[in-house]
Amino acid sequence: MILSQKDLRKVVKAKKVLFSPELEESQWGEASIDLRLGKQFTRYRTDIRGITLSVAEGLGSLGELNLWNTEERENFELGSVLN
Repeated sequence: MILSQKDLRKVVKAKKVLFSPELEESQWGEASIDLRLGKQFTRYRTDIRGITLSVAEGLGSLGELNLWNTEERENFELGSVLN
């Protein structure tokens, strides 16, 4: 079922669907709601070569290896985050 913006607003207003943080006006479409994943992005460092990762003993120790760069951005273009 596809709901119109009017119907979507009713469902959200009735708290049948919750958003945190609350939606901004710019996120409402004609029959959709644009969601945001967040402002923090983590990418695998591309300057490290010849390393093999294993999660056989869990993920806990991977954070200590400094293999990722994390940054926070207000605005971004998808290509700049993926590259």
